Amino acid sequence: MSQSPFITKNASLQVLASGTPQPTFQWQRDGTNIPAATASSLVFINVQPSNAGTYRVIVTNQLGFVVSSNAILTPVGATPIVVTAPHDAVTICGEGASFGVAADGTPPFAYQWQFNGIPIAGATKTSLLLTNVNGAQAGSYAAVITNNYGSITSVLANLTVLVVPPSIISPLSVQENKASPSTTKFPLCIRPPLSARAICSGADDRSD
Repeated sequence: MSQSPFITKNASLQVLASGTPQPTFQWQRDGTNIPAATASSLVFINVQPSNAGTYRVIVTNQLGFVVSSNAILTPVGATPIVVTAPHDAVTICGEGASFGVAADGTPPFAYQWQFNGIPIAGATKTSLLLTNVNGAQAGSYAAVITNNYGSITSVLANLTVLVVPPSIISPLSVQENKASPSTTKFPLCIRPPLSARAICSGADDRSD
């Protein structure tokens, strides 16, 4: 049976045979024996355009041989498909955000991130990292993925940027300042009758 496997993927050709004694197998490509291809199946790992050709297998035992019909292998390139799309994100003004995308198909792939449909300079990787985000960066982001066989644009992922006003996150507290007891001494005066002299404890004697 002919096949058209995708380039870089795997493929195989297989035959079922019976006989006594047990038959052996020899695969051929374009009429030429393939070295070490002596199993009932022929496996292609990481198919490349150079694997294209017409294949058949010769089945042999001591009583004779039989040749299978031809199987044509035609490797083809696959346009990109998005297997992991970017998701919406929410961030706070001044912080960061990121988007990511993953593709399948025939590599190599080229990536270009867009913001509101406009390409972002230098944003050519599978992920997009934004730092110190501001309100002007809120909007729709998408990745355009391209290879030699076509291109595809991912779904839009929206970035929401929140602006948080200042707020007090703890109750007001009053720090009590406990002053030490005063050590100031004031004189204690005892005033006798006018005819006597005033006696002041801690002060010099003086006349009225």
